[in-house]
Amino acid sequence: MIALVLAGVALLSGCRPQPLYTPEVQVRPESIGYGAHFAVRLYGGAIARYRFLGASQGPDGVWTVRIAPLDLGFWTQSAEFTVRTGDALPLGPDPAVLVAFQEIHPTRLTLHAVKVYLPGPDR
Repeated sequence: MIALVLAGVALLSGCRPQPLYTPEVQVRPESIGYGAHFAVRLYGGAIARYRFLGASQGPDGVWTVRIAPLDLGFWTQSAEFTVRTGDALPLGPDPAVLVAFQEIHPTRLTLHAVKVYLPGPDR
């Protein structure tokens, strides 16, 4: 009897299952400081994690950004690449996530996941 009353109250109060929306791609957190970790996520699951190791500005607005992968066990070779503000690079294993570098500072990054990146000549 109590279960029927509770079910009736739930129906009358507008409680109903809501679909859960998971973005296709994410970078969490999007804004990070020096030494902080961030995760590249695909359909809600983390596919790669990195540590931000700083950035240095070169000529013509080009930045050299250093990140270290965290999911490779003892092999933690840091990656160093050049990028400009607004550029997008694939991060993570295949399929990767295309990540845009929105703001770059020596001790802070702001990233945004754009889309799923599938390598290949026709994609």
